[in-house]
Amino acid sequence: MTIASVGEDSKFAQYLKTQVEKKLDGPESTSKSIFDVFNGGSGGSGLGNSIVNYAKKFLGCNEADGSADKFVGGSSSATPWCAAFVQYVVEHVAGGKLPGWYKNVGNKWYCPDILNAAQNAHATVSASKAKPGDAVIFGDHHIGIVKSNKNGVITTIEGNSSDQVKSNTYSTGDSSLTICKMA
Repeated sequence: MTIASVGEDSKFAQYLKTQVEKKLDGPESTSKSIFDVFNGGSGGSGLGNSIVNYAKKFLGCNEADGSADKFVGGSSSATPWCAAFVQYVVEHVAGGKLPGWYKNVGNKWYCPDILNAAQNAHATVSASKAKPGDAVIFGDHHIGIVKSNKNGVITTIEGNSSDQVKSNTYSTGDSSLTICKMA
């Protein structure tokens, strides 16, 4: 959809104009082009940033109050739900734009299946190349979403981290991390 197809005076066009102005007026505005605003700038793709922004909405969801149950469609306390959280977020945001390797994962709630599919498709990179929205797998038993990668530190958003959705940090030198390209 283009602004021309909905008309410059439409509510959608006005909304887009307002969003661009907000983003361009930020502290980094002098170096951002309109292309950067809509595509997430140099920190990651627009899709990757959308994944991160949606995941942030769930920070604090937990097993104790049942707010994490939405990720598994039942009791989160009865299920290892880190991968269910990642699936919930990326499929909600990305829909049909998911990479082919992820669409072909047999069991998206099972970290070894996700890791194997990414490795078989050559869709893994070193932790130093992680971008917002990528999946990060710890060994083959836990998964999260890369929030940022700055100065050798990866910040994540993870489901089922101490029974809640939580942000954590790791060194890009941590050999247990595998980054799977999502965006």
